[in-house]
Amino acid sequence: MNRKKTISWLSALWTVLLGLLTALFHLSVIPTRTYVMAFIAVSVVMSVVLLLAIRRLPSQERLHVLMEEMADGPKFKVRRTAEGTVFEAAFVLLTVVAWALVVLLLRRSPNMNMLFPCIVTTVVGVCCLAGAYFPHTVNIPGVKIANIGQATLACRMMRLLAIGMPFLTMAIAYGTVADTDLPAIAVVAVMVVVCVVFTILIYKRK
Repeated sequence: MNRKKTISWLSALWTVLLGLLTALFHLSVIPTRTYVMAFIAVSVVMSVVLLLAIRRLPSQERLHVLMEEMADGPKFKVRRTAEGTVFEAAFVLLTVVAWALVVLLLRRSPNMNMLFPCIVTTVVGVCCLAGAYFPHTVNIPGVKIANIGQATLACRMMRLLAIGMPFLTMAIAYGTVADTDLPAIAVVAVMVVVCVVFTILIYKRK
């Protein structure tokens, strides 16, 4: 089977599974905690499978970075490829499902405290995806993006952080209703680890 079709089928399967979970939650068949845990489990597994599928794509369809020398240093621009499309589609899917949870939780337990931070996380996710196309704009302490290897890593870091934002949205919504900060702290901790690992990798590519 064509690799692009495989990725499309996997994305469709992910959509169906999350849609089914959301429907069961909406019908009160499964409790909030079970829904959140199942959402995370399905999304993590499908994310790993999709990443493995992306790695099998030809290199020019994964990531294509252009570099332009400027007076104040090199500038980079990432062309749109199959990899970028997959990350963006995954972000949209996860964000829609996360906001479905927010709306359902607001109906069951009107607590507007969750609304503003959830809006912020969604906006930050969109900014991360946009910033991934211009890796030289990524602000990494002590490191200036100076070559294509670093730009590639910076792009992928931003895309992974963007994918993490819908999980943070869901963690904030669930944590607000359950009166606990642990889900949000756990998601933030994972995102910090991603930032640290990629910062080290980028630094080593100097």
